[in-house]
Amino acid sequence: MLIFLHRPGQGCLGETPTAQNDPEAVNYLDPATLELRREDGRLQCRLPGQSEWTDVKLTRMFPHSLPQEWIALLGPFGKEYGILLNLHGMSRENRDLVLQELDRRYLTTRIVRLLSSKRRFDVMKWTAETTRGRVSFITRGLRDQIQQPLPGYVIFSDVEGNRYEIPDIAALDPASRRLLEEQM
Repeated sequence: MLIFLHRPGQGCLGETPTAQNDPEAVNYLDPATLELRREDGRLQCRLPGQSEWTDVKLTRMFPHSLPQEWIALLGPFGKEYGILLNLHGMSRENRDLVLQELDRRYLTTRIVRLLSSKRRFDVMKWTAETTRGRVSFITRGLRDQIQQPLPGYVIFSDVEGNRYEIPDIAALDPASRRLLEEQM
């Protein structure tokens, strides 16, 4: 779990904390100095001042509201190397690697149109047109399996752990909106 700590007198939004030895200090990474590569299917990074490449994972701190900002770089065992406030100034190659990695980590299927929904007890079967074609999926305990991280933004989690998103309910056709409203 990532927690952003800000203590008075230490860095915030673009300032680098001055206490180098403080384990709670936030390390903001400069996108222009970051070196990334993909090696054997793994994303690797060489941090400024280091000679060795290290396997890293990327985590969005605000995945829905700021998907290309506030990205944490994590090393082995979840050790946080630092935070990218944004991707400005990053080379095209590194930016492509970051976006590919984030897309793979946060894989969701976007629902374009809801075709049907059938309820039986606590189970709901949905059929939808998505960006990946027509799918049918099942949700159980509907209230627990639908999240609304932002107004008008809905994420379904099915019984198999797959995620389906509707980023803008208002953009759905009237029949799809009606189906969704009936079930929520």
